[in-house]
Amino acid sequence: MLRAYPLPALWFLKKNPDGDSFHELTAAMKKNKEIEKDPPMTTDNHVPQKMNQTLSSPQNYEAHMFVCTNSPEKEGKCGHKGGHELRMKLRELVLQQDAWKDRVRVNAAGCLGACEKGITVVIYPQAQWYYLQTTEDVQSLFQELKKLVD
Repeated sequence: MLRAYPLPALWFLKKNPDGDSFHELTAAMKKNKEIEKDPPMTTDNHVPQKMNQTLSSPQNYEAHMFVCTNSPEKEGKCGHKGGHELRMKLRELVLQQDAWKDRVRVNAAGCLGACEKGITVVIYPQAQWYYLQTTEDVQSLFQELKKLVD
């Protein structure tokens, strides 16, 4: 029987505790202080319980923006269209808003699967998707962000 346990940005499949790799991986994770207790056992319906982590919990941002910066060397991809530059402009605008400190974050993202529509940006937890045609569209996106946060 295999069980899945969530870790930051990764899923590990581990064998039943009687399996030989389960304890080795758990011990290695404890040594790196990624977890403070043994991984949780699944319930009868095989849904993993929440893992107790020593890492600080993620910030609950009012708006967490992900800007695709994938594949700058490939024509037609967001990175080639200026995704990185757009992210840096957005980040600069957000950092200028003192009231947004610890409320809004702008991150780079890998492929979001919509390069053909434009430079792809998604804002969570609102799940708002935007497709910008040029990096000059940053001001209109910033205005949309203001509506979500203010």
